[in-house]
Amino acid sequence: MRLNGLEWSVKVTVRESAQGMPITFANPGIRLLGNLSSRSRNPYPVFTGNLYYDHSCGSDSDAIFSMTAAHEIGHGFLTSAFGIAWSWGHGGTSSILGCAHANAPPYPPSGEIGLMSYYRTNINSPVYRGDIIHRTIASEDDVKTLILISGRAA
Repeated sequence: MRLNGLEWSVKVTVRESAQGMPITFANPGIRLLGNLSSRSRNPYPVFTGNLYYDHSCGSDSDAIFSMTAAHEIGHGFLTSAFGIAWSWGHGGTSSILGCAHANAPPYPPSGEIGLMSYYRTNINSPVYRGDIIHRTIASEDDVKTLILISGRAA
């Protein structure tokens, strides 16, 4: 990838830190807000986020959890770079409350799928799930954003 005339190779390494983003690994509890109570979310910086592991996805459970965690953690970076409206609005593909817009694109039939956008097609359809998981990536623009904000003071 090229950024400002320089070639970049990006490798992500995870480390635990007490100063990290407020994410809680959780099991679904009481569903006070319907679907919003039991799905992973990261309303950073307003509330603590939750990451749920869904055992019902069978052999795809680990991959779906990894993809979901990457998406939810990405919200902190996008909020830092562009603000809540852009981050929570999934780049214009949803409302800030997480409802996909009617004009959100369907999952592309081939090629890479952007990690942070919302799509109209249901990922839990067995026809799509495995394929979507393996084609989902952080977009080049998202990685460039990470590089640009990485030097900012906390």
